[in-house]
Amino acid sequence: MWPRHADRAAAERAVDAAALARDLINTPAQDMGPTALARSAVTMARRLGMSSRVVVGEALLKSGYGLIHAVGRAAADARG
Repeated sequence: MWPRHADRAAAERAVDAAALARDLINTPAQDMGPTALARSAVTMARRLGMSSRVVVGEALLKSGYGLIHAVGRAAADARG
């Protein structure tokens, strides 16, 4: 039985977010490179009705994301 005053939709969103975070954290880096991580984020945004933008390559540097650029560039699936 669901509590009468509980926001079920908010609880379900929180559970979904926790499950996604767990899955992303537990996925080995060799199984989820930059492209797969970006795809996961875009899919989640779309599912929630949000807009998203993927920044790659030199655009990362221009946006001040030098560390993300360096890590992505070092991946087997380089998008940095």
